[in-house]
Amino acid sequence: MHPFVKDRGSSRLVPGATRVGRRHFAHNRSMIRWIALVKGAGLVFCVLALAGCPSSTYVSPTEKYTFRAREPVDNDVEIFRRNYLSFAAKTADSLPKIAGKKPVAISLVGTYQIGLALLSGAESQSFGAVTSLLASDQADEFSLNQGFSDWLGRLRSSDAIRVRSSMWMIWPMKLEEPFVKDMAEHNDVDIIRLGSVGLTAERAVDTWMKRATGDPAAVHPKPLSKRVMSLGVAVTALSINPEPARATFFQLGNVTGAEIPINAPGLKLFAWPAQGATAQSMLNGLPDTSKSGEKFTIPSLILPAKFDLESLIERHGAASLFEGQNDFRNMSVEITGDYKLGPIWQHMNLQVPGEKSTTSTWFVLWDSEEELPLVLAYVP
Repeated sequence: MHPFVKDRGSSRLVPGATRVGRRHFAHNRSMIRWIALVKGAGLVFCVLALAGCPSSTYVSPTEKYTFRAREPVDNDVEIFRRNYLSFAAKTADSLPKIAGKKPVAISLVGTYQIGLALLSGAESQSFGAVTSLLASDQADEFSLNQGFSDWLGRLRSSDAIRVRSSMWMIWPMKLEEPFVKDMAEHNDVDIIRLGSVGLTAERAVDTWMKRATGDPAAVHPKPLSKRVMSLGVAVTALSINPEPARATFFQLGNVTGAEIPINAPGLKLFAWPAQGATAQSMLNGLPDTSKSGEKFTIPSLILPAKFDLESLIERHGAASLFEGQNDFRNMSVEITGDYKLGPIWQHMNLQVPGEKSTTSTWFVLWDSEEELPLVLAYVP
């Protein structure tokens, strides 16, 4: 953990003091009040896909506030890219252990997006936990937010992929409007206070999810417990059409790879047999596909739409988020104390048709213009 992270959480009297100057510079935020009013709820996360909005009962902040990409300064982009690729590599190390006997895929960009919102809202021990989740070497979230928002601004122009997250407050928490506005305007994250767990609240979340995923049958994982505050999360949706039968096979050193046509401008999908490819070899940059390689069997990647990310978060050293005593006071002055995260769900519609294979295989979906991985999948 970065040494400054400890400094950030060491003062209970002036939380967040290490970031105040930079926050004002980047976001022109007003000072956030630090008086805790109520204790004793939990947090539940669910990860969805595609952009959307809830029912008219609860207005989505991303409807209220127009997205504006942040403007990186100095070496913000370089810092963000290094940290994002570190997070991707850490995720790749975890996937074979999480997969077991079933394929698993992680929306790197979506999980990172919601992680940044959590990092921005966290203090003390929670900041340290989210720092571990994101494999960050930074003392604060400033450069990470700057670089990510800049990239997100370009991703938003794609017709094939949209990235957004949402947090749903079930407990009647008072949200800090400057934080809600900042996350909506610059990170495309909806933070919405439902204030109840009745049918109206459930329908609002279901409506958001249906629009987000484009799936009329999509529903929020239930039940929404009366003891929790639900920080719901939405991640990634893809509109691509993989065609493994038309794959181009290439040789990169000792590794044989395949580029799979997906008919999506600006995106590329690659596959590698796991025996010959390390995570680092896949995530360091787009491969040179000019040298012809031998053909191998590309397996099917058939995934459930919903996937619980709790095991990934625990493997990234952030299990304390599920154990209580969390501090997200930048998001709400009330979220300090015995609060827990519940299940964190990802909803993603990436499917790759293929053949039956006994070879473990990696899949990586790339933003070819920015040369950053969007989705990482492993088929055992």
